[in-house]
Amino acid sequence: IPEINTGPAELNPYLSIFSPFDILLIFKIVMSDLALLVAYDVVSREKEQGTLSLTLSNRIARAHILLGKLVSGAITLAVPTTVAFIVGLLLLLSFPSIDLQASDWVRIGVMYVASLAFVLVVYNIGLLFSCLTRSSALALVLGLFFWVLAIVVVPNGSVYLARRIQSVPPVEVRNEQIESVKAQLRNEWDQESKNLPRGGGADAEEGPFGGRGHWYIIVCDPAEAEYWKKGASFEMSLNAKLGRKLWEVEHAYVDGLLRQTRLARNIGRISPTCLYDNTMSALAGTDLADFQAWTSAARTYRDSLSVYIRNK
Repeated sequence: IPEINTGPAELNPYLSIFSPFDILLIFKIVMSDLALLVAYDVVSREKEQGTLSLTLSNRIARAHILLGKLVSGAITLAVPTTVAFIVGLLLLLSFPSIDLQASDWVRIGVMYVASLAFVLVVYNIGLLFSCLTRSSALALVLGLFFWVLAIVVVPNGSVYLARRIQSVPPVEVRNEQIESVKAQLRNEWDQESKNLPRGGGADAEEGPFGGRGHWYIIVCDPAEAEYWKKGASFEMSLNAKLGRKLWEVEHAYVDGLLRQTRLARNIGRISPTCLYDNTMSALAGTDLADFQAWTSAARTYRDSLSVYIRNK
């Protein structure tokens, strides 16, 4: 039965603004900010110093000048991007339990290209502000405003709007439903156990190999053995029924969260940060589609295991 772990954000609401510190957060926060700092005065500084007019008076086409600034910025940002990925891979490969296959290396390569593309997109936005303004300070302010909007406001605002549009019952309601199901099945067990015929008793002893708790039966008459046999059979059927009912409660809750998360991601597509986050999650196998595939496989495995136990 899948569980939703909200993490420490419940104790500290400020932790919900940023995700756990990993390489994705480094690129969304550090590298994007670095790209803006590199680009904000590429053109505006030349306007302030008067060297841009002198450069444009030559025969060099404006497109070539702009292309040169794009290439120089790409080379400058490619160095820390590559270093960050190499350090991340070294940390990953330092764990003995990690064994990367050929498909994993391909996905890592695509993730590197996607990260470099994201950094270049942010650099081009900073370069756009630098071209539209005559002051480097104004270009920096506009760039930082875009950075805050793309990194903080849009991702968290999309979650807020999704919660307003696609509401999900609170987790307390789910817990109450779970306790109600457990209480109902306990009542069924109490009623059924009264109808089971008891024999002449049994001698039990504490032991480490008990099938029912930490004890096992040594001697009992046939009627008592029949009591335990029927009781165990009914208990297993109640456990299977409990699993199905709890799955229905959990599935309804998780399905609501998935719809809410899907809506939030669709709203956040206006931000390049959200697009980059979705792309990296898909490549890492941690997006919604992979989560739903995992839960479906777990459900199939559980059903097959239940059939196996019933046949035994």
